[in-house]
Amino acid sequence: MRCCINCLFLLEIFIRQAWAFYQNNRLLNIKGIILPGFTEILIIIAIILAIFILPKRLARKDEPVKKRTINKGSNLTGWQRMAILLSILWLSSAVLFLKPWIKDWYIFIYAGTLPVILYWGIYWIYCGFKNRRK
Repeated sequence: MRCCINCLFLLEIFIRQAWAFYQNNRLLNIKGIILPGFTEILIIIAIILAIFILPKRLARKDEPVKKRTINKGSNLTGWQRMAILLSILWLSSAVLFLKPWIKDWYIFIYAGTLPVILYWGIYWIYCGFKNRRK
């Protein structure tokens, strides 16, 4: 809040000084058209900033306190977490040792990804039968 008051104060000082400069240099018109000076452009920028930025800063931020909710969809057991970690470690070690971008990539498919896909496929089927019994 203090920052907003300071911004308004500086904006007021800036506008007053720009107006005084404008009053002193009124004779800079050519054929009835007043040339925009540096200060006039700065006044326009300051007004635009005041219109768009100050309302956001002055807006009240009294939001209600949100209660912590538990996401029931992502409850992973310790065994599931360990299986995910082992799958990632298996794939990364297969990439490091087999180097499929240099040698034959089909060995990596058979020894690296196929065991992981097979394990998670069997686990998926097991969970399906387990949920069907309930």
